[in-house]
Amino acid sequence: MNLLDSPHQVLKLDFSKTEEITAAAALALVAHVNHIQRERKNKGCFVFDCKRSPVYKKLFLESKLLGVLKAARDLTQADSFFHSGNRLNFAQRRKAIYRQLDEYESRLKAKIGSRSEKFFSYLRTSISEVLLNIREHAYPDNAAGENPWWYMFWHGDDNYIHFLVYDLGVGIARSYVDHATKERVRFYKEMQDAHILQEAWQQGMSRRIGEGRGNGLANVVLGAEDWPESHLLILSGTAKGILSNGKFTARQSASIIQGTLIEWAFRLPE
Repeated sequence: MNLLDSPHQVLKLDFSKTEEITAAAALALVAHVNHIQRERKNKGCFVFDCKRSPVYKKLFLESKLLGVLKAARDLTQADSFFHSGNRLNFAQRRKAIYRQLDEYESRLKAKIGSRSEKFFSYLRTSISEVLLNIREHAYPDNAAGENPWWYMFWHGDDNYIHFLVYDLGVGIARSYVDHATKERVRFYKEMQDAHILQEAWQQGMSRRIGEGRGNGLANVVLGAEDWPESHLLILSGTAKGILSNGKFTARQSASIIQGTLIEWAFRLPE
């Protein structure tokens, strides 16, 4: 991802041997490409070689991934899986997400009955927490510009509903350290991103470390903790956090991701 913002006027992305792209990888790729295109005001700064890919039709065309990669604009089309928002249209995009959740809930009510109400209530709380964190904490307080973020819903062949959101901000660890109380800044600066992420999701922890305020990322895991066969993935900086079987574990990752990407995956009843 770091190589995408290159000094070359045009960069060719070769997908000819690509057989699979995860939802998380697709959203991260869309976010970086879309952001660079808009910063340069040039949708021609990337060329995509994907027709030779064995999943060209299903992955690049049917999911509209190729069209979105070429878009170079705000991603707001209703028929696309990929969307974008920013601090200027925050309320509008949040309403759009809630409308989409309402549609999913009405479709699934017949399958999962009364459990759907509690499940979607948890999911709305989780998503609201993440979006507020992006608006308030993802970007530096003095950051200029739109402070963009990207999100997608995906219902694939695996019978899971995926919801993902990604920002290109400073990441959880840096935000946590930058807003620590003075006496604890040095201590947290020496910790790995994974240790900070592990602490940040716990109840009562927040970026204002030491003041006992906030729920940190605790609200993000609501729903995923109680729903059978659900998963939560958090990628931020060099940290990778996974919630599975009710247990959240963070570890250091070999790769670095700018900002923070969060994915919920919920398995639907057969």
